[in-house]
Amino acid sequence: MGHLMPFHMHAALALQFIALVSGVLLFNKACGEGFFCKKTGKIIGGFVTIASILSILCSFYLGIKRCCDKDAIKGWHHPTMEMPSGMPGMDEKK
Repeated sequence: MGHLMPFHMHAALALQFIALVSGVLLFNKACGEGFFCKKTGKIIGGFVTIASILSILCSFYLGIKRCCDKDAIKGWHHPTMEMPSGMPGMDEKK
């Protein structure tokens, strides 16, 4: 499951950017002429924009945190380098 994490992060960011663009477009449309419900459009557009910005910031923070977490990238290290000496089952030649 760990190898799918970058894909999940990219998919989440793509959806968050879509939400950001949608919120900004709704807010701009509500500020223009001919919009049927200006106040509601501005409130919903502003809420979606702020929520998506906060969500993007949280995703960046969690992505950087996961990238810098040494336990999460344990698979990148050579297993014999992490194993302490004197473990049972290791053949020591004397």
